[in-house]
Amino acid sequence: MTDISEVLAWLAIGSAAGMAGNLWHDRTDAAGVVAKLLMGPAGAVIGGVLAAMLFPFGSARMRLFDAGLFAFVALALLHFVWTIARTRPSRAAR
Repeated sequence: MTDISEVLAWLAIGSAAGMAGNLWHDRTDAAGVVAKLLMGPAGAVIGGVLAAMLFPFGSARMRLFDAGLFAFVALALLHFVWTIARTRPSRAAR
């Protein structure tokens, strides 16, 4: 059973991942920093919830690991989308 302390731990792991994501030198403007700081905890909560749903009798340690993994996956996905958007030619240039 997931309790509030576990969800707070997911948010802490996601926040740490978001701060670590700010070490990437892509999108260092204010919008990029805020997006990374929001995407880390969001990915961690999604990962923790998915782990709790898929493995209801799993340990809290496993759900915490999954939350951290999903936080980094969410940040990598955000970085991938920014890279595609930057390298894609605009419609005005066509």
